[in-house]
Amino acid sequence: MRIKQVMTSPVICAGVPGNRTDVLHLMIKHHVSGVPVVREGTMVLAGIVSRNDIFNHTGEEQIAMIMTSDVVSVTPNSTITSAVRKFLELGFNHLPVVDHGEVVGVVTPTNLLPLVAANGETTVHDCLSGSCVPLHRSTPLGAALRIMRLSGARAMPVLGKRGLLCGIVTDRDLFDATDVREGVSVSEMGVADDEDPWSWDGLRDIMRIYHSERRLFLPDVPVEKIMIEEVVTAFYGSPASSIAQIMLDGDYGQVPLVDAEGKLTGMVYCQDLLKVLLTA
Repeated sequence: MRIKQVMTSPVICAGVPGNRTDVLHLMIKHHVSGVPVVREGTMVLAGIVSRNDIFNHTGEEQIAMIMTSDVVSVTPNSTITSAVRKFLELGFNHLPVVDHGEVVGVVTPTNLLPLVAANGETTVHDCLSGSCVPLHRSTPLGAALRIMRLSGARAMPVLGKRGLLCGIVTDRDLFDATDVREGVSVSEMGVADDEDPWSWDGLRDIMRIYHSERRLFLPDVPVEKIMIEEVVTAFYGSPASSIAQIMLDGDYGQVPLVDAEGKLTGMVYCQDLLKVLLTA
């Protein structure tokens, strides 16, 4: 099977030059976690920008400064297996599909979940990567974001009394809770050591530059204020195909795993389930 049979097309793209606000509006409007970036007036791939890129560059406004420019892509005729290997080995969540230098689509692990759902041989236990980073329900959102960035997790289960699972928070939830505030920043520019000081006379000390800027802020509230409380869970022995169907039906990127007593034992991500396609 080829990428052109599963990719999303036409594709939502951001353009350069452009600003972060444009991308925020695109992601929220179309409920996507990342978009390819193309050069103005064309469909030529220039980069890709994701929620993670925005969180990692909260002080930047221009897309060119936020996006990942070294983009790994596939072609419409690339095999499903080659895309799966890229997802698993590189940890990406989006692969632009490029034909003759132009973006014609995008493929994500979600595009491949129907193929996993059709394969009933493998259990979730055989797919796990071992990554699970829980939070307590009282964790402030700012701390949750820092933990998410440092751990590389895109979703974290939330624990309450006696360490029992009581919710889940994802990068989408933090993204939706983010507030964009506008203000004025002041930067100071002085003469460099190799400049001729006499040419500056009495103006050579410092020049102050004022410019407007937009910064991202998370409200100072605990995780429990935004977490999803009704969590769909599964067991280690569940078939990967059934978990894939749960993710498709609920638009989930991950499912927490619990034991018979309801205690958290791990987390399975949609990327993890793609391992099924390498053995099918």
